[in-house]
Amino acid sequence: WTLREALRPKPFWLLSLLYFCPVLPIHMAMVHIVPAAINIGIDKTAAAGALALVGGVGIAGRIVMGTSAEKLGWERALIICCGMCSVIFLWFVGVKSLWMLYIFAIVYGFFYGGKVPLVPGLIGSYFPGKSLATIFGGVHAFSLIFGAAGPLIGGFIIDQTGSYAVAFII
Repeated sequence: WTLREALRPKPFWLLSLLYFCPVLPIHMAMVHIVPAAINIGIDKTAAAGALALVGGVGIAGRIVMGTSAEKLGWERALIICCGMCSVIFLWFVGVKSLWMLYIFAIVYGFFYGGKVPLVPGLIGSYFPGKSLATIFGGVHAFSLIFGAAGPLIGGFIIDQTGSYAVAFII
């Protein structure tokens, strides 16, 4: 497959949309998690520590879920990661203390990180060949253009509702 050939069939566009769906909330979370935690009375250093924990635990998620995908399949592993990220955001809406924030950071970080190797693997299963990096770059670019809207959409919702809960539920 070349990039031009990959642009024609539906799988390219469906994979781009699939990749966009978790990218929008990921970007929203990374921008708004610390202010949301501060808003409920958590110290800003501890809130920033939770964000760092997301990144640190994400390393383990990348390794474990990448390995798991080889047994479960790319689609099933990605469903697990995206599903758990969605569920833990519902937890985040109820966070009232530092330990609850850290539970969120650990679970979210693991499955957020776990998603990272799965998308290229899934794309490679649909578009094998020497142009895989170019095709992945096209999917990634499409998704990030729209994913950049995540923090803006989150900020707009927060400004309109006065609450981070609505933004994180969405």
